[in-house]
Amino acid sequence: MAGQTEQQANQKKNLVAAVARMARVGSAVSPRFSPDGKWVSFISNMSGAPQVWIVPSEGGYPRMVTNGDDPVTEQQWSPASDWIAVTIAPGGGLTPKSMW
Repeated sequence: MAGQTEQQANQKKNLVAAVARMARVGSAVSPRFSPDGKWVSFISNMSGAPQVWIVPSEGGYPRMVTNGDDPVTEQQWSPASDWIAVTIAPGGGLTPKSMW
């Protein structure tokens, strides 16, 4: 009986670990090349809430460029590639606001 209890505890531990790994899987949407072609921006929930990230177009590790409490729902590069306009959903709500 004790062996069965230990086996059940290990199964539960493995299940908890698998669920935790799945919960950390992020998504990336809305990729956009900067007009100068040097960067790719995208929206990802790797940090928890959807935020804007950028990565060099030749490759590398992404860098988060927004860090607000509210989720970013849209993003667009400026014509000069020097800033990114974003639309957020305050409180995750249904009334998005654009920030230029």
